[in-house]
Amino acid sequence: MYIIYIFISIHFLIHLAAEEITVPTTPLTTEIVSSGIYTAAQSGAFNDSTTWSGGLIPSGECSIIIPSGITVTFTGEILDINVQTLTVAGTFAIASSASVGFTFQFAINIIVQAGGIFQDQTTAHQLFFLAGSLCTFYPGTSFFGGSTVVFTYQTLPATGSLGANYTFGSFLSGPFTFGILLDGSILTFAEVTFIVEQSGDFTGNSSWLGGSVPTNDVCSLVGGCNLYIGTGFNLSTASLNGQLDVNLKEITVANGGVFELGAAGFNISFKFLFTVVLDCYGYLVDVSSGDSGIYLPFGSDFNLYAGGFFISQVSTFLYAYNTTSGETSGAPVSLPISLSGPYTVEISTSGEISVNANGKIFHVY
Repeated sequence: MYIIYIFISIHFLIHLAAEEITVPTTPLTTEIVSSGIYTAAQSGAFNDSTTWSGGLIPSGECSIIIPSGITVTFTGEILDINVQTLTVAGTFAIASSASVGFTFQFAINIIVQAGGIFQDQTTAHQLFFLAGSLCTFYPGTSFFGGSTVVFTYQTLPATGSLGANYTFGSFLSGPFTFGILLDGSILTFAEVTFIVEQSGDFTGNSSWLGGSVPTNDVCSLVGGCNLYIGTGFNLSTASLNGQLDVNLKEITVANGGVFELGAAGFNISFKFLFTVVLDCYGYLVDVSSGDSGIYLPFGSDFNLYAGGFFISQVSTFLYAYNTTSGETSGAPVSLPISLSGPYTVEISTSGEISVNANGKIFHVY
């Protein structure tokens, strides 16, 4: 367990008490382990053994891969095996004539890669997903349906415990991310977005909805990802050794969310290796000791919105640097122990730094 001591000013403590704001802590997380990977070898029915490499139909707790050029069709009312990750580079089609829709019995992570297609060929055009499920459509992907509506549910039969819903419609294209948090709430983004599911460390699978840790391989492939930290969740970067080497275009910390930079007890700088927009409506916390600083590449923004806070153990500095040469540009921006929004630091693509105490226009998340 990471135990983080954050020393903030008496004034800021009084402010927190008045606002009754609680900073979530980071619990111990566990890793998700898959028992098998099944790859489609040719187009065909899901329950036909000849469809699959090795002649084994997917079963139990598993992951499934549908390569480009291959179409796999599932016929029935319910997918009753624990598919942790379904990666679709070809086509995955659901075909059912049932009037009650189609149910994913277990939480599932569906990743539709470039050129991939997810098809709803059911009669009811209703898809039921369990909380913890995630659908990510990369750029160049498609969903085809028929006024398709996606519902959350709690227990089987799904129709007896329906929750929130979202309309996929007859067509949508990537990039697009659809996620269901453990409380049943639905989040959607018009980008490939990694969503924090519970408090934990950046490199822990269980921190993330769908169980997939953001990687630069994925994010660079799709032209950059977004990251979303929701209310009540605390994302630590203690395991990153002071460098975030993932191409994240935008990091959003929602009201009541926490994004921790660095590791407690270590006096090292925290450096973002890719241009990023930091949008903070909650807490951005520098937990490192010392005044080593935060480094943002040219073209980045540091935005505290109304209700957002930056907190550090000691006063620190924000530096603008060139990712090619590694050199900093201009005078660093001094960041006090506690700083509340609105407050913005904009870094131009040539390294010029602009500070605005009035911040940016507030966006609702």
